[in-house]
Amino acid sequence: MTTTLCVRRSIYFFAYAGLFWWFVAVPSVAAADTALAGAYLQDHLNSPWVTMALVALGENPDTTYLQSAEGSTAIDLEAPILALTAAGKNPYTYPETDLIAALKAFYFEGQLGEKDMLNDDIFGILALVSAGVPGDDPVIAAVKEHIITHQNADGGWSYSVGGTNDTNTTAAAIMALMAAGLSPDAPSVVQGLAYVRAAQNADGGFPYDPQSEWGTASDASSDAWVLMALTAADTDMASFSASTSPSEHLLSLQVASSTGPTGYFEYQPGSGEDSFTPVTTSYAVIALSGKTLPVGTFVLPPPIPEAPASAGGSNSRSVRKKTKVDAALVLGTSTAPAVEGQTSTQDVLLHLPFSSDLWYGMQGAGVNQLQTLLIAEGFLAIAVPTGWFGPLTRTAVMQYQSAWGIVPTGLVGPVTRAWLNVRSMIIGAM
Repeated sequence: MTTTLCVRRSIYFFAYAGLFWWFVAVPSVAAADTALAGAYLQDHLNSPWVTMALVALGENPDTTYLQSAEGSTAIDLEAPILALTAAGKNPYTYPETDLIAALKAFYFEGQLGEKDMLNDDIFGILALVSAGVPGDDPVIAAVKEHIITHQNADGGWSYSVGGTNDTNTTAAAIMALMAAGLSPDAPSVVQGLAYVRAAQNADGGFPYDPQSEWGTASDASSDAWVLMALTAADTDMASFSASTSPSEHLLSLQVASSTGPTGYFEYQPGSGEDSFTPVTTSYAVIALSGKTLPVGTFVLPPPIPEAPASAGGSNSRSVRKKTKVDAALVLGTSTAPAVEGQTSTQDVLLHLPFSSDLWYGMQGAGVNQLQTLLIAEGFLAIAVPTGWFGPLTRTAVMQYQSAWGIVPTGLVGPVTRAWLNVRSMIIGAM
């Protein structure tokens, strides 16, 4: 399915949309208004942004529509991932596709997605962090530097490399950099906030582009994006108050009607409701709920360490005993006794394919080789190796271990490596 992930309607699109408690007391009307907006959003489901907004309000929205999430570009995957993690769903296996591996597959030469775009890098970091990928992950670290490198001289960012700054992308970039581990006093964050501050209008709101020839009036989407960024950067909201505060200006754009649709946020005064209104309203709800991006983070269970196998120890004996029948069936009666008579440390020699331990989170040629074997053996259902040891690979390793009588830890330690080397030789000889 194809929808549109936007930061500003009619200007540019991220794909797949559908992609405050502040530090002084928020008036009680804010809570009532976000509740009214939530009721409006309940009538406009099946959008990642609506899902995130409803989660921000403490609701449990249906996410079954995301089971068909897919994309031919990085940006196609990023809003669905953010929606899944906000709802507490596993983006590595929902329902069976590893969306994180799919997103990382678009990484190339220090950037994520299309080389001429920055929006896919910015939302890529937010999506990966929301999935529990650490800030020191090589992809996140490289993309973070890519974003910093392409910050414009006045502190703002554009959705495209070399493009004109806008407040929406700048706010999203600030959130991405904060999510990737930067502090609020990092130069790029400080400069980004300075750009946003300079863009604020006298009415307390924000325009999409303060230099635009098409107009510089404040709008609900820009207000919401800036509010989310200020929350992420732990900024004193009072320093952004003009005649009114950003949140007050945003609330002024909410429509309350006794007839027809009510509770939504219109883009600008008098613009009314259109097809993008549910997304604008979602932005506003997230911001006024005191949330930022990512709205939620999926927490991965830690890998179980594999018990070390010592030469002649009980672990190596028990493994040999468990694999005896399988080894005879696979290797033949003449080869199996020789294999079973060795300890795990004798099995693994440096010249064999699997000479080093492999574990969750690793990347590289060793993981690629592991995935190749698991695919060939029918344990890993992905089209091609990704080189990343993610949840699907860990599950496949555990299934592989169980099938061959090894304790299913998900860690490729000495015992598992020994058997992988045996299987590699067998497959290679076939």
